[in-house]
Amino acid sequence: MKDSLNLSNEQITDVDNVNLCYLSTLDRIDRYGKTDANKEKFAKAATEARSFQIEAIMGKEKRTKFMNYVKAKLKKAGAKPA
Repeated sequence: MKDSLNLSNEQITDVDNVNLCYLSTLDRIDRYGKTDANKEKFAKAATEARSFQIEAIMGKEKRTKFMNYVKAKLKKAGAKPA
């Protein structure tokens, strides 16, 4: 998918770094969030921040194309996309 979006090597590295940070943040939220309500609130904020970062890196059009790709993969796997 990264190739079909025509991202530069720097953009690919930046997207990978954003995703790594996002997943690490979710781990910390799970560990320290205390309540399910807190965990959900923090996870939503982290997800929104990730979305803004991805859009800043690749632009709105490519981000939308990427999100549609992810949703299709989730649907195919039997998961419900967010």
